[in-house]
Amino acid sequence: MKLYLLDLNRHMTEAWKKTFQYQNVEIVTSDFQVFIKEYKPEAIVAPGNSFGIMDGGLDLEIRNYFGMKAQEDLQRKIQKDWYGELPPGSATTVKVGGKYLVYSPTMRIPEIVVDKSVIYNCMRSSLIELKKLGVQTAMIPAFGGATGAVMYEEIARCMRYAYEQIFLNQTVPLVTVLEQLSYNEEEVEAWIRQMGR
Repeated sequence: MKLYLLDLNRHMTEAWKKTFQYQNVEIVTSDFQVFIKEYKPEAIVAPGNSFGIMDGGLDLEIRNYFGMKAQEDLQRKIQKDWYGELPPGSATTVKVGGKYLVYSPTMRIPEIVVDKSVIYNCMRSSLIELKKLGVQTAMIPAFGGATGAVMYEEIARCMRYAYEQIFLNQTVPLVTVLEQLSYNEEEVEAWIRQMGR
């Protein structure tokens, strides 16, 4: 499967370039409208909120491209399969305009992402959905950027952990790594000192 990591912000794409050095991953610095016409991916992954309200950032660009039906179909799916609320870090799929739209919320409502493991979970859930769909090409955005206010390097790192877990079966050291994602390093070190370890 060919994955296109897409963002308009060069700081984000540069962070990905330092982190994702895999043959099946291509980093693209572009606007969504330009990208989709040029690359024509079979699936598009969208971040967002738990209620499928696509009214800002990349969500809005996707909705503008496919029309309001994309949001309506997504919200129907969330209502039917998830009782109206898709938990952050999970993913669901609808078909719009001949393409698969994989939706993975980074937050319940628009807010800063505090727990960085949500980024890992969004990427992981999205990759699992894409594998189930059997697509050959997919666009994946930065999870937790913009509204989430997560640093570019952290986003890239968390997304890479999920990629490695799904595509490279690297699971053993992951538990320790994931435990660190949700905490400030200084807080963890202070706790270790306090515990006398």
